[in-house]
Amino acid sequence: MNVTILSANYSRYVVDLNRIITEPLIGENYNKSTIYSKTIWGRDLYKKLPNKNEVERRLKNYYYPYHNKLKELIDIKLKQFGKVFIIDLHSGYSSTGDKDICLGNANNEMADIKRVEKFKSCLERVGYTVGINKPMTGGKVLRKYHHNNTNIECMIFELNFRKYIEDREIGEEAVLTYNSELFNNSKQKLKKAFEEYLLNLK
Repeated sequence: MNVTILSANYSRYVVDLNRIITEPLIGENYNKSTIYSKTIWGRDLYKKLPNKNEVERRLKNYYYPYHNKLKELIDIKLKQFGKVFIIDLHSGYSSTGDKDICLGNANNEMADIKRVEKFKSCLERVGYTVGINKPMTGGKVLRKYHHNNTNIECMIFELNFRKYIEDREIGEEAVLTYNSELFNNSKQKLKKAFEEYLLNLK
């Protein structure tokens, strides 16, 4: 689709790329901690917390390489086009509220609301229900990029598990299978919505 994609291929339980590094690096609150000590359901992840060396290893091998690459790509695009639009893709079960998809621009803080509303319309035309800034608005990392340069606009995209894995309640169990018909249907719908949106994105 003539876009640049940067993908993390490991769990946020290793290290959360959407967190700004602040002390303490390991914490119970998954909304704030760079490395979680508990699952999002409040269960302990470790019998013994990772030591300082392990924390530094994760930052060195996963966190910094991702953000260094992201910054490199942003700089290239700014030099080439003068502006950048980042769509930060996520999925979850409760992160979309009562909708299929949640879009966020930090309550109009990191992207023009018209960009978000246009994408909402594209997604609704292929059959999704879409909320804006509820319950998710966008992480501090994205806000930092926009605050450093207003030519960098950012939007988060949260897709509910029910829309591409299985249409059921999904909790903390290991999900080992998925509904291939649902997955492929969602893939085609999202492709159509993205193509329409990107075609008219300025």
